[in-house]
Amino acid sequence: MVMGMPKRVLSTATVAALTLLGDSLLYVVLPLEAAALGLSGLQVGVLLSANRFVRLFTNSGASWLMRRFPPGPPFAAATVLAALTTAAYTLTPAFLPFVIARFLWGLVFSTVRLGCFVTVLAVAGDSSRGRLMGLYRSISRCGSLTAVLAGGYLYDAYGYHAAMLAMATGTLLALPLALWGGPVAERAVLAPALPPGRAQRTPKQGLRRGLLADWFGSARLLAVNWCAFSLSFVARGVVTATLSLFLARAFGDRFGSLGVATVASWLIGVRWLTEIGLATPLGALSDRIGRARSAAGWTLAATAAILALALAPTIGVAVLAAVLLFIAASGLGSTLDAAAGDLAPPERRAQVMSAYADWSDIGAALGPLLALTFADSLGLRPVYALGAILMASGAAAVAITYRRATA
Repeated sequence: MVMGMPKRVLSTATVAALTLLGDSLLYVVLPLEAAALGLSGLQVGVLLSANRFVRLFTNSGASWLMRRFPPGPPFAAATVLAALTTAAYTLTPAFLPFVIARFLWGLVFSTVRLGCFVTVLAVAGDSSRGRLMGLYRSISRCGSLTAVLAGGYLYDAYGYHAAMLAMATGTLLALPLALWGGPVAERAVLAPALPPGRAQRTPKQGLRRGLLADWFGSARLLAVNWCAFSLSFVARGVVTATLSLFLARAFGDRFGSLGVATVASWLIGVRWLTEIGLATPLGALSDRIGRARSAAGWTLAATAAILALALAPTIGVAVLAAVLLFIAASGLGSTLDAAAGDLAPPERRAQVMSAYADWSDIGAALGPLLALTFADSLGLRPVYALGAILMASGAAAVAITYRRATA
């Protein structure tokens, strides 16, 4: 143990943080460097969202790898590929090679994230699952924050290529941890032996069950997946992608001596800081009060926050609403990760967690796309209000399904 936490969770989460360096910095510097790289605004948008869409396929691929092989080698290979794709961002002025690099990064993220999920589920009990899921979130988000702070400085001081190569070098530091502190082998730790007399399912039966059970599962698992979709769609998709545009349209380009980009970037920074500082204690809270109560409460808080943001009469109200939304998103994210783990049968944890990740990735991919599509025709205030309705549906789904299951 380290500080009371399993070492394996710490090591895999640190690997996740280091692999995020290049991707997180890309969101900051690619729009600024687009002209020099010969990329249009539309191409930049495609590049920043391509990795999320491809994860709808690579999540299943990562699940297959974790079940087919011991998870250590794919996890280590993903770490090396993360460094290579980050370095490739400096070598691909053409659009198509850049897209291929982003697709490969999607496979990296799917593999690393699933490795962390599997590790937490292997070492955590019912009383610590939320806390350790929150710990994984906190540590991994340190990578995003480091990329923005250190990478942004390197970009300003030394340029795009130097900053991205520095991030690639930092990612390579994860390789020793991935080799000697990688994820726990699921087949050895998670999959129990079949009871005497129970037949092994055929591959065709397993495929049919996987397509239905993994993506939909029980009513409670479907509710958890829907909440994950809603959270990613609204908080991580719509609001994160449009916050600067919303503030500029609603309140003007400047707020005293501060520009709208500065205020929006600080608020996005708050999102990461809440993940780092609050994900672990809020995950532990769900261990104490129960997943249903925690999930419904945080979903309602997020609903209220996004509605307050939609109706905000002043910049001060908008800032407070955004901060509340990101705090609620942190608590809800840790709770949902643990809830999905609670509902995953031990012999199918990789598949169920992969399907859970699919729901989240779909929301994160569709949120910016739909929000920016309707921003001009509807306006962002109505779009945010519709997001509040979507979040409320998640709270209702959790409340109904968990009540029925315990009735």
